[in-house]
Amino acid sequence: MKPTNVLCVPLILAISGCSTSLTVVRYDEKTPSTAVGAPFPLMYTRYDVDIKRQVTGCGAELKAKVTAEVKGSKSAPDPQQLFTLQTTSLSSAVKASQVKATYHPTGAVATLNASADDKTGAVVANVASIAAKVVAIGAAAGAAGGAPTEACSKEVLAALSTALKLKPEVDAAGKAVESLTAQLAEVMKQVAATGNNPDKATKEELAKVSKALADAVDASDQKSAALEKVLKTLTFTQSITWPANGDTESETVLMPQYALDKWGTLDKNPNERSKFGVTLSLKAVGGAGRHSLAVSQNVDPALGVPYRAPSPGKLRICAQDRCTEQDEALAESSGQVQQLGHVYYLPCTSRPFSSIACTLEFADTGELKSAGSENKAATAEGLTTAAKDVLTQVATIKETKATAATKALEAQNAALKLQVDNAKLQAALSPNATQAEIDALKLETDLDTAKKASLDAKAALKEAQAKVQP
Repeated sequence: MKPTNVLCVPLILAISGCSTSLTVVRYDEKTPSTAVGAPFPLMYTRYDVDIKRQVTGCGAELKAKVTAEVKGSKSAPDPQQLFTLQTTSLSSAVKASQVKATYHPTGAVATLNASADDKTGAVVANVASIAAKVVAIGAAAGAAGGAPTEACSKEVLAALSTALKLKPEVDAAGKAVESLTAQLAEVMKQVAATGNNPDKATKEELAKVSKALADAVDASDQKSAALEKVLKTLTFTQSITWPANGDTESETVLMPQYALDKWGTLDKNPNERSKFGVTLSLKAVGGAGRHSLAVSQNVDPALGVPYRAPSPGKLRICAQDRCTEQDEALAESSGQVQQLGHVYYLPCTSRPFSSIACTLEFADTGELKSAGSENKAATAEGLTTAAKDVLTQVATIKETKATAATKALEAQNAALKLQVDNAKLQAALSPNATQAEIDALKLETDLDTAKKASLDAKAALKEAQAKVQP
């Protein structure tokens, strides 16, 4: 079993005749004394996001579609909220103490494409819920003598032309695979009717259809590979981890200038470049969390060991330079968000003639699993009072495991994320959009559909071979 990702701080004190408390201070890199002890950062939630831009049209303007996908979320130390446990603060002349902290460098990790053994249905739901939406944006071509020139480079023009020629070939090859896969399914029904012991004629039919399907899959894979190669010239994918800290509420991410320059001679006006940007926004849902991340969270370590209790929130990603509830989202992700929750404190004080054990334990999702303290009478004084356990269970550790079945499910549902009907494609373009521009918007969808058909066919062939021996 995979080891659980936790940050566990057990504190155990020996007999004492006075009270002592664990001191927590805010870390300040300019004050070395604040670094004496065990690091204790508050965690925050950040997201792995893929922003994809693909050329769909050339001419006086370069047209592109922008999509975004939330790949997963992680918990990480918040650089705005770093603290130190001063481990010697529990000791005194007559008191011994033991402070132990265990850390996991990567923090608590949670991904959209992982599941428990019986959670494959959740993977399908996650894939469908982050379906990318399409927008079309243009940038004016640079003017070399006052007159507009071709916005796209020769390389991009050639790649777009090739891609549009390959599109119907990829589509036809995928449909051929789907048709033959359906034929194979019918033959396998006949095989099943014989208890997987077919006669010679059925075996020959099975061999014939299987051979045709295998050949069709090879042909489809070759067409798909050719289109995929061309799309690399037309596509720029920007992978980011956002936000940078727990006090960031919204941010616009622009397409790098070097990437735009590779596409062609484009207007370098910042307003034009911003058309290719996306804006990320993170806000609380339901009113229980922080009202605004723009105001830094006030944490007072004098009250005890601080920790965050996550609150429901929603990440929204929109095209261009704003992302309000009224703006159409390219992608959304809802869930528990560390920095949207309030800060609580665990006081850790040893009373006279007692020992104390203080515990903070975090689950692999970054959520608090348990928090509490236990005071025990010192045995050397002959005290026999029963200890009071105030340990409170907050969340259940979720052990996740990526399986081969989950990965196959992810690939099978890749087409789901990019399917957009013709009406939406037309709405994303200008009213006089050409069929070529619409076809260009659907290049990735057709490619993933063909890949899915190929994957389904390979699985059907493998099952047929397993059931019927030559």
